[in-house]
Amino acid sequence: MSTFDFGVTLCGATAFQWHRIPPVVRDLLQDDLDLTVRADRRCLPKRGAHLGYLTVPLSVLATDRTSIHETKAFSYRLRTGELLPGDRVPIDPYLEVTSPAMTLLTMAPKVSELHLTMMVCEFCGAFSSIHLEEEHREAVRKLVRGKKLPDDGWKPLFVSSNGAPDPMASEGSTLSDLWQRSPLLTLEELHAFVAKHEGEWGVEKLRRAVDHAFEGARSPFEIQAALAFDTPRRAGGEGFALIGLDEEIPLSMQARSILHQNRCYADLLFPGPKGCPGVIVECQGRSVHGASGKTDRDIRRVSALETDGYRIMLITYDMLANIDAYHRVVRLLADKMGFSYVPKSEFLLKREEAFRRELFVNWNELGKMLAPKKKKREA
Repeated sequence: MSTFDFGVTLCGATAFQWHRIPPVVRDLLQDDLDLTVRADRRCLPKRGAHLGYLTVPLSVLATDRTSIHETKAFSYRLRTGELLPGDRVPIDPYLEVTSPAMTLLTMAPKVSELHLTMMVCEFCGAFSSIHLEEEHREAVRKLVRGKKLPDDGWKPLFVSSNGAPDPMASEGSTLSDLWQRSPLLTLEELHAFVAKHEGEWGVEKLRRAVDHAFEGARSPFEIQAALAFDTPRRAGGEGFALIGLDEEIPLSMQARSILHQNRCYADLLFPGPKGCPGVIVECQGRSVHGASGKTDRDIRRVSALETDGYRIMLITYDMLANIDAYHRVVRLLADKMGFSYVPKSEFLLKREEAFRRELFVNWNELGKMLAPKKKKREA
């Protein structure tokens, strides 16, 4: 009997990787993902190998113990809870993948709570991160230049040699790891999902991750900055009261005359001191996706926001990743928010060190780094 006589559902880390693949790239991989053919004969057996950007062994959902037979190609994940309508998404007649919400639940027991929170932020954000092979990067370039890229809401980010976005995908530009897309989930939907799966293994960890997550991020850098600044000090962050990411800022008539638009959006918005509508942190510079330098429009944007009383702070990824620069940044942000920064104790600095080791990782490796095993079983 074939592994796939009754179909298969990808879950866990494999499903997380699947949801990161742009639909246009999935189409390019159609033959490679025919697991009914590759399952027993051609699926790469070496751990760490890839089958269409899915790391082997593939995580497969099992609903009873009798269907579990581990192979080099497949790692089965036993799930005894009921699968509700919408928990699985069909790929083809023999293959399904867990929905984004169910994917997070199947990941919860395997990864740390912080990494689960980062994954929630990505699914609830407006981006996906994946490093494509050269042949697929060039295929995407041809589609963009020929104006044949599908209108499915997924947009690749090409970057020129000087770091500026190149929407025309010109020769010499590089396809970054970042794709813009509509959010796969909302936090409201995740809260409802958690309520429906109350009592299941991993659901309490997912609930905590959802409680600490943010919507609206457009890059991994924004998520890392938001979590670094907003996470309570006892957990390794700074405890600043982040209002939100990608927050809409209506502009006054005077500010509109500078920027020539009615509104703009703040990467990270924090409350300001009395009389100040808020402190805006702008994520500039190069992160995993590449970014442009400061343009004339950026300068006018800052001027418009300052005209309306906002305090602006520009940060780069290196300013967060470098510990000395980071400590200077948090003191400056505290000053802009109108309060004096209280230095951390030795205990809090150790918490910060551990927190930062988890936070500043290769974003594309999320889901592959397992949480340390604990002696006591936790949800």
